[in-house]
Amino acid sequence: MTVHTITVLTEDGMFSYGQTFSEKFKDLQFDLISPFLSAILTFSKTLLNKQINVLDFGDLRFVFKKKEDFIRPDSETLKKVIKTISKGTYFEIFNFNKDWTLEMHTVWFYEKGFLRTLMKMILGMALIKSGILLAKSKNKTYFFMMMIGYAVGFSLAGLRMQYLLDYNFSVRAKDFAFITWETEVTAVALGHVGLICLFCKLNILGWLKKSLSAVGRMAFTNYIMQSLIGIFIFYGFGFGLFGTIDKAQQLWVVVAIWLFQLIASPLWLKYFQFGPLEWVWRSLTYWKKQPMIISQ
Repeated sequence: MTVHTITVLTEDGMFSYGQTFSEKFKDLQFDLISPFLSAILTFSKTLLNKQINVLDFGDLRFVFKKKEDFIRPDSETLKKVIKTISKGTYFEIFNFNKDWTLEMHTVWFYEKGFLRTLMKMILGMALIKSGILLAKSKNKTYFFMMMIGYAVGFSLAGLRMQYLLDYNFSVRAKDFAFITWETEVTAVALGHVGLICLFCKLNILGWLKKSLSAVGRMAFTNYIMQSLIGIFIFYGFGFGLFGTIDKAQQLWVVVAIWLFQLIASPLWLKYFQFGPLEWVWRSLTYWKKQPMIISQ
């Protein structure tokens, strides 16, 4: 059996370690693998050739799979996931997501998320202090930011997507493809800053500026609203459309939600000073109930 990828799972099936290898055993690097596994690979090539795919050792299970086996989950697993999300109750879906959610809010956040967020906060503070984010710079500055940011970001995004498509969104391909993720999203974000600030400085589409401004003033409410709408559309206790809408159709869902918020936000702020969640947050901040309704 040709070994392309080695995955180490804990006893309960959770991912512990993954490594992709060449087909030449003499070139393998063992410094990150347990002595037990190293011994198997070094001295037992004939054992692997006997189609042994799984070896248990203590509370770890060593799974030997060919590269193509990692391209997609098997059909039964996909059916189970789709059925759980699209047909399950709130508590069934909560139980299904709880391990992944816990890992994202603990391990992932402290290993990666915290520094990523801090970096972007510092970048935002620098842009505010320089006046760039306040639309105080020259038009050519924003045009330069837009062109360079989009050129770098979209080029990297295109290469990443092509790589994922070539390998059919395999698990290992995703790990490799996201190496350039931070550079890509930061570049695109700076392109967005250039485009939006340039748009704000030009005397065009005043109605759109007003609507976008209202959406921004209700950013907290609109952010949570988008999540709630998505949950209601795709989860089992809503319309249950998870797994039935392809990526192109999902874009129309995004457009519909944005159109709704561009219309609803200025209408709400016509009668109220804050969005609902902004009002709650402001009241908690000052520890005093804030005025909500706009006086006639």
